[in-house]
Amino acid sequence: MRYVTFYWSIMGGITDVEIFKTKEEALKNFRANYRSYFQIHDRFEPRDTPCAYGFPHRKYYCMSIRRFKKFAKQEGGAE
Repeated sequence: MRYVTFYWSIMGGITDVEIFKTKEEALKNFRANYRSYFQIHDRFEPRDTPCAYGFPHRKYYCMSIRRFKKFAKQEGGAE
């Protein structure tokens, strides 16, 4: 199964979509990049997918491609 990391906000919708072949690659990318979207300093360390980091109105996500397609459909974004 493929996995996706992406940024979502109320104003901008879904952006910065990256697709990975394995869960491990996706989690590695998520851990390397989630702090660059926010100025939050805490000890968040995701261990499994799905995971999200941020605020209710904007978040950085990591999830399976199936879940992403449902999320994109619900948010009105393109698949």
